[in-house]
Amino acid sequence: MSDNSFLDIETSDAIEPCAADPGEYQIRIIGFRKDNDDNIIRVDKSGGKYFMPMFELTDEPAAKTFSKFMRVPSSNMEEKALNSAKWDLEIFKRAFGVPEGGFDLNDLVGREAWALIGKESSAEYGETNYISKFIAGA
Repeated sequence: MSDNSFLDIETSDAIEPCAADPGEYQIRIIGFRKDNDDNIIRVDKSGGKYFMPMFELTDEPAAKTFSKFMRVPSSNMEEKALNSAKWDLEIFKRAFGVPEGGFDLNDLVGREAWALIGKESSAEYGETNYISKFIAGA
């Protein structure tokens, strides 16, 4: 088979990717959603910074990949929003074993953690998974 003959590959056993049922799963960071300039740290409409790790369920080959919106803490935030952003980042770091101090987000690709996963449905994306809680120290 030549490199151009990919249509000769048997595909009848393929399974359509779907959202997994809610529950506790081991997840893996597979990358980050980037902006049009290839930046991992993105800026929202109000000027706030955020990043969006993309995850896969390690033991569910037919599960869709999904992402999570993670705000970057900033002194421009109101006190409650700042604490919430810091706590979300702290639990993320604990779950994935990220050491204290600065780190490169790209170095997190391939790291695994445990999380409670939920499932929701929307007209635009159909059924998708989301992280309801990272399980820190798992």
